[in-house]
Amino acid sequence: MNATDKQRKEWEFIGGGIGIHWEEIDEDISVASLLSPERFMRLANTTLQPTSRAHRKSRTEAIQSMEKTMKSKRIPDADSIEELAKFWDTHDLIDFEVQLEEVRRPVFKRLKESTVAIDLTPKEAKDLKRLADSEGTQEATLVRTWIRQMLRESSLRKPPNKPLQPPAQKTRRG
Repeated sequence: MNATDKQRKEWEFIGGGIGIHWEEIDEDISVASLLSPERFMRLANTTLQPTSRAHRKSRTEAIQSMEKTMKSKRIPDADSIEELAKFWDTHDLIDFEVQLEEVRRPVFKRLKESTVAIDLTPKEAKDLKRLADSEGTQEATLVRTWIRQMLRESSLRKPPNKPLQPPAQKTRRG
């Protein structure tokens, strides 16, 4: 394999640990062939030559390092979708098959959202569409963003432990 030391060090397990893959040099090899090369592929009309003690020691150390990495891989015990997403962006589910268990109920529940209808004049609707288009988003997304921003700001202004009260209704008598 013609590769730099750096390229050789950049490897990952594939197939649940039955092989190793080097992405940058597009090379794959099975762990079994590393452990017992004489039982696997040979070039026609060739025999395997005994390897030097230094080579065998180097190969043994590499395998022990891979086994250690394999044993230390654990799915994180995270409570946030963001943490889990970050982990799974860089890992393959196949590498964790033995740690998986069937889940029979939802883990994350999303609350049902409410819909509010807003009557706009044709000009207001046109202006809203123009603004949304200029920001590369949908009208509903833009309005939702505005409403959430206003709700956050109003909750910061209200006195603690006092719910927002509607303005007092004026009676005819004054």
